[in-house]
Amino acid sequence: MGEWLFAVAPSKWFEGTVSLAWPWWWYGVGLIVIMVGLATVLGYRSVPAKSRLGHWAIRSAILAIMLFVLFKPTLTVDGIEVVKGVVAVVVDDSLSMRIRDAEGRNPARRGDIANGLIAAQSGSLRDSLDARFETRYFGFGNELHRLAKPLTFSGSGTRLHAALSTLSADAELANTARPLAAVIVISDGNFSEKTELSGALLRYQHAQIPIHTIGVGRLNFPLDVEVLQVDMPGSVLRDTTVSPEIVIAHEGLVGQEVVLTVEADGAIINQSTVKLAGDSGRISTRVPILLEQAGPHALTFRVATQDGETLVENNSLTRTVFVRSEPLRVLHFEGEPRFEVKFLRRALKQDDGIAITSLVRTAENKFYRLGIRTETELAGGFPTEEAALFAFDVLVLGNVDIAFFSAEQQAIIKAFVGRRGGGLIALGGSQSFAAGGYARSTIADLLPIAVSTRRSSRPANVAVRPTLAGKDDIIRHFGLGAAGDPFWSRLPALTTVNALYDAKPAARTLLVGDDGSEQPRIVLALQPYGNGMVAAFPVRNTWRWQMHSDIPVDDQTHELLWRNLIRTVAPTVPGRLNLTTTGAVQGQTTTIGVELLAPDFASPVAIPPRLKITSPLGDQQEVTPLADPARPGTYRWPLHLPDAGVYEISSELTSGDADADTVRAEVTINASADDNEFRQAHLNAANLKALASSTGGVYVEASETGQLLDVLTDATHTRTLTEKVSLATAPIWLILLLVLACAEWMLRRERALP
Repeated sequence: MGEWLFAVAPSKWFEGTVSLAWPWWWYGVGLIVIMVGLATVLGYRSVPAKSRLGHWAIRSAILAIMLFVLFKPTLTVDGIEVVKGVVAVVVDDSLSMRIRDAEGRNPARRGDIANGLIAAQSGSLRDSLDARFETRYFGFGNELHRLAKPLTFSGSGTRLHAALSTLSADAELANTARPLAAVIVISDGNFSEKTELSGALLRYQHAQIPIHTIGVGRLNFPLDVEVLQVDMPGSVLRDTTVSPEIVIAHEGLVGQEVVLTVEADGAIINQSTVKLAGDSGRISTRVPILLEQAGPHALTFRVATQDGETLVENNSLTRTVFVRSEPLRVLHFEGEPRFEVKFLRRALKQDDGIAITSLVRTAENKFYRLGIRTETELAGGFPTEEAALFAFDVLVLGNVDIAFFSAEQQAIIKAFVGRRGGGLIALGGSQSFAAGGYARSTIADLLPIAVSTRRSSRPANVAVRPTLAGKDDIIRHFGLGAAGDPFWSRLPALTTVNALYDAKPAARTLLVGDDGSEQPRIVLALQPYGNGMVAAFPVRNTWRWQMHSDIPVDDQTHELLWRNLIRTVAPTVPGRLNLTTTGAVQGQTTTIGVELLAPDFASPVAIPPRLKITSPLGDQQEVTPLADPARPGTYRWPLHLPDAGVYEISSELTSGDADADTVRAEVTINASADDNEFRQAHLNAANLKALASSTGGVYVEASETGQLLDVLTDATHTRTLTEKVSLATAPIWLILLLVLACAEWMLRRERALP
């Protein structure tokens, strides 16, 4: 009753303060009140003095009440309100939640377990949470979304960082009227982000909001085989044999054999048997793959499904490779005429993927040039400027004394390998390696073998054989036989003039030969240097594997050796224009990186090249990438991948000079469903525990949610409320006016006044 009369509880009149609105016209009202008051006093002159005061007081009270109401009185009261906290439940909605690995004869999906926890049914986690908190339910895959309908578990990623960031910025949860008390994450812990999660947690740590985690899935699979990783170049030369490293992870299959199949664009190109050994549950293997056709190719590496295997989606992995059609340019330099020039050119003649230019010193300052592109190319002999040598991809140094090269030319060769990323092959002879004084030269730093300071040579005919390192390495992939193969016994001996026995720590010795000493001589060794690759091949007559009487006329040993050795030292020679890409998942956005260098391969070019992009549907667009301000000469372009299939990206640039070569680069993107959701897809409890502990939360498994309910606090929240109530509409004023009007009327009747 009192609250109705006064528009607010009467007790609040004593707790709050009353304020009046004073509009600009209050001066006029005050003047009117004064005039009305004077009129009232004058109007009661005929009334006896004894009654005059009562009438005047009633009329003044009526005027005062009316004036009070006109000034819009407001009562301001400060109070304390208790608010119930909000708990946000965030459920993993990604593809990995479809895995059926629950215990029992009929294993349920991980998603079914998660749905059971958040379903509105007796005894569920949801019922317990809803009874104590204001709850909000979300799903997350690539992004966070409200749970307005059942989860589909179709997200191609598990991006918890983005989900937590979006959750902390949610308009409703950010409202202090409903404070966020806690977050509960239900997931298998296989997050797509590897390093960004800590940034999202800072807001929760600062606000002291615990994140509790519930794990679903098995910690390990009783039996599983997975193609975990394939390392191979994204671009190779046509007719190149590549040997990608394939990492196979396995559980419950140690000692067993599995069939590894390699498919190129759906056709089987290699099939081999791999024995699963190793206590770590991982094994690495290599397989030779010959890529003959130019253009983009999708290579699928697949392990046959095993009986009783829980997860089969991780048994294959697809990688895209672009096979280039332009040939590798090889410069073969010899300090004197010899047979190796003729037969090396013959070995490469039928290979369209290799263009060889030969430079032979015939006398002092006289050179014989073969395979030159222009009349002026190499007219002065061996290059004295970087740009001239950098036009080639591979340099073959034959029998030449180190004294021939100036210090500047040696520095150019070093830059060619280390900075340019070119390949270097050093051949043997009476004027090379130790016999040629290489020991203290700049070139010696590049070589994979230790060169003696003694300028001596001991020619020896050695029967060549592969080492254990060469058995499963490039020698076998050259098309030559493995160690112990009768193939090697039928090959004629080669002559090594330089006695080289010691390889550097980073080198791989692939071929050796016995010369009667305790240690075999090195015949072929490889070593990376900077961006390039260096081979030491200290023999002087590889042509014997072509022309010896014991070698059949149609034998291809010599050809295979040289073609594949050149491709090995320059498998992915970086060019002046390079294109790179990040992840390629349908429906997401990838970043195309562009690097453009000047002819010295060091100075950046400030002219952004145009990109030509062809979608799987054949649609084409041309764009100009955006400059990266942090890295001059580097550009970026975000490319959305709405369609599944292969996207072809190419770029071409010319300087405008008539003799200038066109710089071109190509790369492909195979946009498909993100199969990373099924890689190493066991329950990652470590991720979930770390997430919980970093914010003061707890981790439990799906069967232990009761423990989580025990640690959840009610998390009520008090807030100060400032309540403003308009008193102008309170019924009490109307009642007072009526009472005062009636009182005056009765007083007039009693006094018999008009």
